[in-house]
Amino acid sequence: MSGTEILSTLNKTSGSGIDIASLVKNLVAAETQVEQDNVKNDTTAIETKISEVANLSKDLSDFGKKLTTYENVANAVVSNTHSGHLLVKAKNSSSLQDSSYNISVNRLAQEQVIHIDFSNGTNSLTSLELATISVEFGTWSGDTEKSFLSNGITNTITISEGTNSLEKVITSLDNIEGLQANLITNGTSSSLIIRSELGAKNGFKISNTGSDGANALEKIAFDITGSNSADQNKITQSAQDAEINIDGVLINSGNNIFKNAISGAEIKTLKTTSAGETAKISFADDQDSLKKDIRALVSDLSQIKNNIKELTSRGLNGEDDGPLAGDTRATQILRKFEKLTTTGLKGFGQNKIYLSQLGFRTELDGSITFDEKVFDRTLDNNKEIRNNLREIIFGVALQTDNNEMQISNVTNDHLAPERYAYQTEENSDNSYTITLGNQVFSVSPDQNGNVSLNVREGDLNGLNFVLGSNLLQNNSAGFFDIGVGFVPDFKSYVDSLIGPAGELAKNADSYKEQLSELETLSIELVDRKKRLTDRYSLEFGKMETSISGIKRSGEYITSLVDMWNNYNK
Repeated sequence: MSGTEILSTLNKTSGSGIDIASLVKNLVAAETQVEQDNVKNDTTAIETKISEVANLSKDLSDFGKKLTTYENVANAVVSNTHSGHLLVKAKNSSSLQDSSYNISVNRLAQEQVIHIDFSNGTNSLTSLELATISVEFGTWSGDTEKSFLSNGITNTITISEGTNSLEKVITSLDNIEGLQANLITNGTSSSLIIRSELGAKNGFKISNTGSDGANALEKIAFDITGSNSADQNKITQSAQDAEINIDGVLINSGNNIFKNAISGAEIKTLKTTSAGETAKISFADDQDSLKKDIRALVSDLSQIKNNIKELTSRGLNGEDDGPLAGDTRATQILRKFEKLTTTGLKGFGQNKIYLSQLGFRTELDGSITFDEKVFDRTLDNNKEIRNNLREIIFGVALQTDNNEMQISNVTNDHLAPERYAYQTEENSDNSYTITLGNQVFSVSPDQNGNVSLNVREGDLNGLNFVLGSNLLQNNSAGFFDIGVGFVPDFKSYVDSLIGPAGELAKNADSYKEQLSELETLSIELVDRKKRLTDRYSLEFGKMETSISGIKRSGEYITSLVDMWNNYNK
């Protein structure tokens, strides 16, 4: 019989008069209640921690999204008198402060476009002679006397049985990278339109190995070398680079976008200017807008810091602890916020920059504030900070001590901020040994004498370096700075906390493991209570059986004595 069945029986035939069921229940409770209450309280506390960690993760995720909006704030105010002719974007305010330029657009970049006209009756199903077609890319030059400089890229199409229809050959041409080919028709005749990509270097010429002058393949050719080529009639548009004039300096671009013409700005040409017409472009740092952005950032920082402080607070004067009091990860996050103003930012000059220099303050109550007087005083007295101001707070700055070196960030979202040394050394085979930081490269220059390095490892991973010929030939040495401002740096930290693989997710997983252990302990506690109930029920059941037996024996003796007394009367 189970403890429950025993108790049910005893309650009906109890010899002692004791409520055995209540007694057993109280004894079991005395042995297990404290532990049961602890498990229940611990479970509630950990469930609360899991919930609060999830809320903190969401708050930090929302905060990270806000930081992204700060990363994308305008670098400088741009004034442009000819926005219909060119678009100008400020990329790095440190190079643009209070500067102005006169710009004219002489040419727009163009593709090479040719048309090949077929005789009447030629259509997409027309069979072409079995042969090969070669397309060679390069630059056409000369006015009356044309010449072609190949860029070393040639594509060959082999026309064989089953692939010799005009339609399939045009498809093969269209599949060549950098080329677009289409057949158009007016109902009686057809023409093949072939178009390159933008830029002078993307010009092309076409040849074939056909021998049948009556076959349509004979038409698919283009070569205007010399002065009187019949293929001149096939030209719809010649490939050319865009050209702008910035205060008397001519600059070319193959795609209508000028990324380095003005350091810190990007220019996109839309329309040529008339003779003598000039666009007036000026840049100015908008201090009022910058201060507004800083005040908003400080408010956001202070709000989320206070939230974390409440979560991790220790109760004083009888107050309850915060739900994440004692949580190691949440405490570390709070300390990160507390050190904001005293953590140095590298890569903006020889010395570290501190937010406290820019008026960021941590008050006695832990809130973060912005002191505009300190901010203004620093800008008046520190040129290095003034020239890199917006990047120090909101952006990234890639700067060098020589205009012959250009640096761009291609793929790296986690730059290593620092001041790095560089050195160039010319080798006997016309190659160069280039040292960037602690990384060494051996490279050969391009046809213009420049070197382009796409670094894909180490601290400079994801950066592209272009070194000009003058820098290379002079065996130069110097430095370049990679500066990561507060906002992108702190956003990188926030990103490491959130998401499925973030530190807070690991924290939640740890709590879930503890919760699972408590659930196991709770199940074991239920089993233990059942065993105790069975044991006490059995022991008290034996006692009740003995008492009932004694009671029945007493009743028997009493009955026997009564019978004896009655017999002797």
